[in-house]
Amino acid sequence: MSNSWNRIILVDFDGVLHMYTSPWQGFSIISDGPVPGSFEWLTNIVMDDRFTVCVYSARSKVPEGICAMQEWMRKYGLPEEVLKKIQFPTEKVGAFLTIDDRAFCFQGKFPDAEEILAFLPWNKRK
Repeated sequence: MSNSWNRIILVDFDGVLHMYTSPWQGFSIISDGPVPGSFEWLTNIVMDDRFTVCVYSARSKVPEGICAMQEWMRKYGLPEEVLKKIQFPTEKVGAFLTIDDRAFCFQGKFPDAEEILAFLPWNKRK
């Protein structure tokens, strides 16, 4: 595999970049601030030419949701040069790696029903 091949990193917005501690209020309403360290990490990975970064969310289904995510990133100080390099697909894309707060990392063992029901994203755990 060549080092020039861009690996797609698919990053979930709510709960990974956006704290998402307030309840869902619609595609274009983003109430909370960023997860601490998320913009520094995002800047580093976006500016690394080995990766193509795609931000995806339930918000991605409507144009105003994508605009809201971009405006939120500007509001909280993500540099414009970084924002311009991020892709915002309207459908989930195939990725080298997906970073999501609501995912089970499959390692060869399927979760049973109780494990599924007990799942909590990182920011909802005590």
